[in-house]
Amino acid sequence: MKKLKNIRLFVIGLLAFSITSCDEFLDVNENPNQLIEVPANTLLTSSTLGTATLMGTHLHRYSAVYTQQFSAGTAQIWDLSRYLLTETDMNDVWRPRLYSGVLNDLKRLEERTLTTSPHYAGISRILQGFLFMTVVDNWGDVPFTEALQLTDNLTPAYDNDEAIYTGIIAMIDSGIELTNSANSTFRPAGDDLIYNGDLAKWRRLANTIKLRLYLHYYPTNAALATQSISTLLGSGAEFIAGNVDNFQVRFLPGDADRANPISQFEVRRQNQFFPAEYFVSLMNTKADPRRPFYFTQFGTNYVGIPVNSNQNTSTNYSRMHVYLRGAVTSTNLITGYAGDAPLRMLTFAEYHFILAEYHARNNRIAESQLAYTAGITASMTNVGVAVADIATYIASRPILTSANAIQQIIEEKYVANYGVASEPWVDWRRTGFPQLTPMSAADQPQIPRILPYAELERVTNRANTPARGKPEIIQPGVFWDPGL
Repeated sequence: MKKLKNIRLFVIGLLAFSITSCDEFLDVNENPNQLIEVPANTLLTSSTLGTATLMGTHLHRYSAVYTQQFSAGTAQIWDLSRYLLTETDMNDVWRPRLYSGVLNDLKRLEERTLTTSPHYAGISRILQGFLFMTVVDNWGDVPFTEALQLTDNLTPAYDNDEAIYTGIIAMIDSGIELTNSANSTFRPAGDDLIYNGDLAKWRRLANTIKLRLYLHYYPTNAALATQSISTLLGSGAEFIAGNVDNFQVRFLPGDADRANPISQFEVRRQNQFFPAEYFVSLMNTKADPRRPFYFTQFGTNYVGIPVNSNQNTSTNYSRMHVYLRGAVTSTNLITGYAGDAPLRMLTFAEYHFILAEYHARNNRIAESQLAYTAGITASMTNVGVAVADIATYIASRPILTSANAIQQIIEEKYVANYGVASEPWVDWRRTGFPQLTPMSAADQPQIPRILPYAELERVTNRANTPARGKPEIIQPGVFWDPGL
């Protein structure tokens, strides 16, 4: 509760500096007992922040641990590393943060602005589309058509996950159309923590989200993936055009309560969340120049924690560094960061890796190579790697072939998406890359492939919530998962 309170205070503080014309959004009579509706621009700020917070907390930790970007030191994350995840663990994310949290705020924003200020409604629909895609990718079948009705329907039906994907595309397309509206009484500006009211950037993001979604159909429905991506690329649509277009939220320096949520977790759950041995070793093998930005050193080396560990000593392993934690403020490995690193959700680098996989799937290896190289370059440039070091690294990597292309692309995307929630886990389930070895001391014999439903949801919406126990969690559950 303290954390939620701090988030609300953060929003209020941001609004005090960045939002003007709030009064125009209010519809308040003289009755002092009249309840005041939350202004639409406040909802936009809270929704953009809430999206980043969701993607930087539970959903990031699940995917980062399952794909061995991170592993446990001890305590809470140790259970996650052992694949011990229960429906009780889902209670905090399913309703408070997701359906009754940011998705509900976005729906209220859409309803309040649809007819008078459609630019706000358009952003809302784009963000809803992104979040519903993420929900499907983590849980499979979920409430969609009957969701977000509050007291009008407390027991929504669950939609088929593949059908939801179709609905998401329609939702995003309508969002794009709304942001193109000629007339909008109010227009986003500083209340938009992502693009500061730049609607062209929102449209570029929306199209890039669609590319990510279509890519997920590989390899289970390659024909649909290829047709959809080809049509979108040939439509004249614009996409994320540089690192300045990255879908991310920046945080404030110097205050732990206003910090990047991944950095916050390091401070509040000390010695629980370390870069994993597999991830660090993969980068060590390639002499990856992103390491000084991603990790602290142990001695003169970068050392990840083994997945079978259960240790709380922080001095024997590398820890996350400035790329996820922001500027260094002291030598203290726990508290010595400003916490102002952006929370990244979809980047220019990923856009290029999407194109690289699309071309490789269609035997256009030369085009795939160009996109693959552009993805590495975009990632390293965003991290802060020197131009000469980028060139040296690219020259050291094998040229793509039809035999190695998918593995090489996904492994580079995996490294570039350090700190990005869900997508590395999606890629591993879709492609089998990176090639991970399950933890030997785990509660389950295989790495989980889908999340359990929340206990609260099962109790209050029992008639509609599908059964999902321990055996189902390690089986392919999302429609695009081929079980590789």
